[in-house]
Amino acid sequence: MDDDELKNLFGMDGDGDSEDGAESDSDDKGSTDIGSLSVMQYEEESATEDSDSDVITDEELDELFEEEPSDETEYIEEQYTEEDDSWEDAFFGDDDEPIKPKRPSITFKKPDFSALDSFPLSAQSMLIILVAILFIVGFVLIAALDAFKLMKIEVEGNYHLSDEYVIEKSGLTYGRHLFLTDYYGAAQAIIKSTPYVRDCSLSFSIPSTIVIKVDERSKIANVRTPDGYASIDDEGIVLDMSSSAEASNVQPVISGLRINHASVGKKIVFADITDYQKALIVLGSLLAADTNNPGGKYKIFENTKEVRILPSGIIFLTIKLPNRNTLQVKLDSMEQISADTAWLLYAIESKVFNDGFPSGALDMTGDEYIYREFHVNDEQTDNQ
Repeated sequence: MDDDELKNLFGMDGDGDSEDGAESDSDDKGSTDIGSLSVMQYEEESATEDSDSDVITDEELDELFEEEPSDETEYIEEQYTEEDDSWEDAFFGDDDEPIKPKRPSITFKKPDFSALDSFPLSAQSMLIILVAILFIVGFVLIAALDAFKLMKIEVEGNYHLSDEYVIEKSGLTYGRHLFLTDYYGAAQAIIKSTPYVRDCSLSFSIPSTIVIKVDERSKIANVRTPDGYASIDDEGIVLDMSSSAEASNVQPVISGLRINHASVGKKIVFADITDYQKALIVLGSLLAADTNNPGGKYKIFENTKEVRILPSGIIFLTIKLPNRNTLQVKLDSMEQISADTAWLLYAIESKVFNDGFPSGALDMTGDEYIYREFHVNDEQTDNQ
């Protein structure tokens, strides 16, 4: 095959004359250009593929709706019941072919808090303001209500002192606000007013009440002093002083003790503390005898007028009998003091010392008790 034939076969122009060129042009009109055909076919195939890619099949739709919704969009399926008349129309068309319902979408937008950014106060400041408002309201209510004003005063623990005395010495005034009352100052005023108060405390209760609790000292004896009688408690504190002229109202009296100093509110000072301790043991045994005889009408401690302690160790008791006569008892043993006082109470309760029994002295220092009658002026005994 020569060159001309090859050129004609591939549509190539040669170097021939114009006549060959004209013939070649005429031949080209009736022939097909392979290069042009290939380009056209590629464009048609591309167009066909593009048109096919725009079509979404039912399977792709199902897969699309089966995917989980995003954070901002949720899908709610329409519910149909058998009682709903439109159920068949919604799911079946004219040809009884099932129709998939369109799934409505609801979009939830996140709340916009951007406006709070421009608010002049922070959350902490708002909380502080709210607490302050509540505090002010509560303070106004407390200040205005009568339940927080003193209307009633109660006194507890007092035996020797009267309620009126304790209230007066406290300095409390009715109508004063409970929260503005000086409780410590009132308690100290009561304690300082009398040695009978060992301790004191105040508290309030709603409505309108203050309670005064008093720890009161108990007088156990009266000690004879050069100036009269000093009333003391179990700690030796002098509660009050009385003159010799008031001896009829003072009992029991501890006498025979040497006293260096005695003043109200202070602890009495003895030259020999041993004698005072003996006297306390005797008084304690008398109280124990009464305690162990709860049903008895006669109280030996209350009817003991004097406990005299001698330097030799001898103890004398002066007792008022039920018949109003005087019995003086002599004791010497501190080891048997409890048994001796218990027997003495039993003898008095058994009416050994009956109504016609005269005043006398009972010696209980030996193995046998000896009684001796004597005549005594009871008025002089009361004034001793």
